[in-house]
Amino acid sequence: MTRQDIVVGIAASGTTALRGRGLARAQTLGAKTVFVTCSTPPKLLTETCDVVIAPKVGPEVLTGSTRLKAGTATKLVLNTISTGAMIRFGKVYGNLMVDLIALSDKLKDRGERIVMECVGVDRARARAAIEDGGR
Repeated sequence: MTRQDIVVGIAASGTTALRGRGLARAQTLGAKTVFVTCSTPPKLLTETCDVVIAPKVGPEVLTGSTRLKAGTATKLVLNTISTGAMIRFGKVYGNLMVDLIALSDKLKDRGERIVMECVGVDRARARAAIEDGGR
């Protein structure tokens, strides 16, 4: 882990000790830290993390079942973070995810359709271009 890394700690309740220790270790090694929680974060994490993301979802419909509102809100936050990372790493072209490794038929089809759309070729030419590119 280096100063170029970012570590994201996730805890629906905000009090999971393991997350706090992991974030502290990351800080010791120079990494940036982000804490995601759907409750009021502990003061120590608020003061020491570089970024705290704490969407307020209110009480769960079923008390103790954080997979409902808190889990859904956390998933939305993580989807946003990972999408931003892909954009930052140059893995998008317009509104298309590119530079993927197609290991399944579904992803192979998607890759071919992306090449077809971007370059304006038919499926056979798109497939040949992908094969020539080693993907």
